[in-house]
Amino acid sequence: MAKKLTKSFLEWFKTFWTPETAGKRNKEVKVRFNEAEYQWLEMLSDGITNSRYLRELMLGERPFKPRVAKALSPEQTALLKDLNGGFKNLNQLTKHANINNAIEVETLLRLERHFSVIAEAFK
Repeated sequence: MAKKLTKSFLEWFKTFWTPETAGKRNKEVKVRFNEAEYQWLEMLSDGITNSRYLRELMLGERPFKPRVAKALSPEQTALLKDLNGGFKNLNQLTKHANINNAIEVETLLRLERHFSVIAEAFK
């Protein structure tokens, strides 16, 4: 069983290892994952390759994850404001239902239509 690397070992390792002194990466390690583990890795390494993520993690670095925000169109911005209004309405309705122990079916159907139109716009 391998011993857990201590922080002092990583600090010692980094005293002589730098990307410039390390040379070309020509050693390869094959790792097998089950489906759940692989999906977890895919989620964690979002934005960079799995190998880069694992390498940076192994070297004690914080893996770099570039995030590219997609600009929203004016229509999408308006829909988000609409969605926010819908959530406020929903919150008011839940308070009303909690107090009166009832809510009108037509109101629920109207809210469902409202949210489905907004959800369709973001697909």
